[in-house]
Amino acid sequence: MHYHDTTKAGGRIGNEEYWKNNNEWKPITIPHDWCCDLKADPKYDPANAYKERSVGWYYTEIDIPVGDYITFLSFDGVANHCEVYVNGLLAIRHFSGYTGFEFDISDYILEGQKTTIAVRASIKQWEGWWYEGGGMYRPVTVWFKNRVHLKNMDTSVKSILKDDNMWNLQVESTVCNCTQEMTEAQLVYELKDAKGNIISNVTHIDKLTTGENLVTVDFDVKSPLLWSPDSPCLYNMCISVVWGREILDEETITFGFRDIKWLPDKGMYLNGNHCMINGICCHQDHGGIGTAVSEDVARYRIKRLKGMGANAYRCAHHNPSKELLKVCDEEGMFVLAENRHFSTADEVVAQVEYLAKNCRNHPCVFAYSLFNEEKLWQHEIRGKKMSAKLKEIIDKLDGTRAVTAAINYKICDEGNASEVLDLAGLNYQVNEYQNYHNIYKNKVIIGTENAPIYATRGVYKQDDEKQIFNCYGDVHPRFCESLVETMDAMYAAPWVAGVFLWSGFDYRGEPTPYRWPTVLSHWGLTDNCGFEKDTYYLVKAYYSKEPFVHILPHWNHSKDEVVRVAVFTNCSEVTLFLNGIEIGKEEVFFHKAEFSVPFKEGILTAEGLCGESVVTDCVRTTSVPEKLCCQVVEGKTDRVINVWLEDSNNNMIPDADNTISILLNGAELIGSANGNPNADIGDKNTSVPLFFGKCQFIIRVRKGEKAEVEISSGGFETQKIII
Repeated sequence: MHYHDTTKAGGRIGNEEYWKNNNEWKPITIPHDWCCDLKADPKYDPANAYKERSVGWYYTEIDIPVGDYITFLSFDGVANHCEVYVNGLLAIRHFSGYTGFEFDISDYILEGQKTTIAVRASIKQWEGWWYEGGGMYRPVTVWFKNRVHLKNMDTSVKSILKDDNMWNLQVESTVCNCTQEMTEAQLVYELKDAKGNIISNVTHIDKLTTGENLVTVDFDVKSPLLWSPDSPCLYNMCISVVWGREILDEETITFGFRDIKWLPDKGMYLNGNHCMINGICCHQDHGGIGTAVSEDVARYRIKRLKGMGANAYRCAHHNPSKELLKVCDEEGMFVLAENRHFSTADEVVAQVEYLAKNCRNHPCVFAYSLFNEEKLWQHEIRGKKMSAKLKEIIDKLDGTRAVTAAINYKICDEGNASEVLDLAGLNYQVNEYQNYHNIYKNKVIIGTENAPIYATRGVYKQDDEKQIFNCYGDVHPRFCESLVETMDAMYAAPWVAGVFLWSGFDYRGEPTPYRWPTVLSHWGLTDNCGFEKDTYYLVKAYYSKEPFVHILPHWNHSKDEVVRVAVFTNCSEVTLFLNGIEIGKEEVFFHKAEFSVPFKEGILTAEGLCGESVVTDCVRTTSVPEKLCCQVVEGKTDRVINVWLEDSNNNMIPDADNTISILLNGAELIGSANGNPNADIGDKNTSVPLFFGKCQFIIRVRKGEKAEVEISSGGFETQKIII
């Protein structure tokens, strides 16, 4: 190919056979984050986990069917700046990894032939100051649509409470007629419950002009089951476009019936009952797989947070994936959906429109956040004007959810952005709760980011040289208030609807306050594998109503060593027993009781009193490791496998560091990790050391195959698993 042909349609990436055969390609499955596979190096930026900000290429071939179709390519997320080439033609550029995009490729393909799709993904440009991954980390779909079809992501289903048990269901869709003449078609609507039973149905006959046609229907539904975090009941709205006896297109929108009201001086009410937001902020990367978090891994993570008593998830600081929203709908987790960029430029307006369309049918999404910590303009007129315009866009596309923003500076200044928003979102600044309420009495406040706690899983003695923190919950950054101060301020202010604590999981980048070799943050309540730190239970004491106690540390120490023992609990009093003998009793303050205990081998037991309920937890001195254990977390395609060692009495060895290996047949290893913030062990290693007793593998089962898994470690019986 002559060089000037690279400026022509179909020639932009040069000779196709040459670049296919003269580059080192490797087969991958989507979702995929190539950046997490790169080796960390201290010469690179810590915000990106010391990984090089570079460029990656993908290509694939698809078969184009014979027929009169409109063909679309839909990308849910490519990090960060990408170009998509179709048969050598530059079809589209997209400049944010946090929003999806779709485009028509019908003009660039030939019926009955193969089409080559190539994607260039560059992460040399930053969108955030944390690890953002690289590449096609969210799903990709090819759509072959009839010339009369439903426009993707353009259907809105609103459930509005009319009175008592009667709800009005409002459905709005866009039907595209890509023929040259008016067409009459039927739109069939079927409301189904979770079991597939038809609750109601409506048939709407429409004359569709050429182009886009907005079609609306509404009907009443009596006494549906309501969605809430405790009872996440879902329904399906099935829509079909029918011409004669032929179904031209169909889609199913999953939604829920739920009513949210915001009351000054009282906070949030869900379905008529007061509901406190027990929130957690989370970045989207996970150990071993980076930002390529599938539905299965997302479910694993959300269940971890639910186990702590959390009922709300803040997407920090970006548009959520479709998989995350689906999981939160099904598991019962509120979502605060956040936009990445703050501007009224056309590009950002499109991102906000995508945010609303992506979220508006999901009952889990209870509010939108326009931005995070826009310190330069959030407190003055420019930020206020932009916020008003962006809120207007969301209200037009949705109109059923509150809009806020996460403001960390000068929240009480006249003309700040919160004045035009439904809710005041405060990052930290708990000392402003009363001041803000005195000025804006009709505004409900949400603590949109609060109280990070430094902790390293399995560590009970802080060591700055080793760059590790203890797990007693008493070390927090200087820039913010402590957990105790935050929760006390919230409880004292009924106009504060709740808080989002930072953060649910350790994540790559932002290794504050340390630098190399620390590659992860230290302020997750779980590590980057989702293994609970002890601070997880301190937050659970605030968030959970079910009585419990959690004792720390483990009970393997030197003879006569005086051990700092803590109990995190929502009980009022704790009694401590060593080998069945009472050794102390303490009242609980701020959900913690502490003891100094000379070590003696055996069983250390904490007994908590909560009203008339008595709950216990214990730690035991372990003997030598005897067996290799693993837990397989079920999924559709991906399986999380957690591994540890136990002694002969089934006690986990808390300080084990043995190397664990995995062998697979019928599946691929997509990630491995152990939660160590100070070791770059690689993200796809088949052999991983335990870090304070635990490690994790994530596998993807090949379609149509049976997976055979072997987990082994020297000196122990191999664990064999069939999936």
